[in-house]
Amino acid sequence: MRTLSPAPATSLLGSRPAWNWRLPRWLGITVIAAAIIVALSVLFAARPPGMAIRGDLAAGASALRELPSNASTTRVTATLRSAMRGRAVRVDPSGFPRSVSVTLKDLDLRSCVAAETSARRLEGKVVVELQAYGSADACRESNNMTWRFMP
Repeated sequence: MRTLSPAPATSLLGSRPAWNWRLPRWLGITVIAAAIIVALSVLFAARPPGMAIRGDLAAGASALRELPSNASTTRVTATLRSAMRGRAVRVDPSGFPRSVSVTLKDLDLRSCVAAETSARRLEGKVVVELQAYGSADACRESNNMTWRFMP
């Protein structure tokens, strides 16, 4: 006995089945944008610790340069803390506008060595200089590293 099975419906333009569909353009663009955002976040999360610290110090120097010389100590502290989000930071603005000390607390050995080599001194309108670490040999398992910002 022979059974009859319906043939798949085809479109008028060719032999493609009629159930073939495409994603809307906006959905495709959204998926590509999400993939780019995820890739960039992984890239920046994998940034070496020395470069991350150097970037935070440079952002702090840039923010400090924008402050007026009569800014309050509270404003100086808030400005530097906001430039270094996600870090345990102690700010001593008592010498502002001549200098400000910023201590990054509880840095591990790897971060300390990387910061000592890549963020020892930053030159610019605001000079940033590492204090009291003569070499990477001074780094321990837990470190409080202090930089002096000199506008």
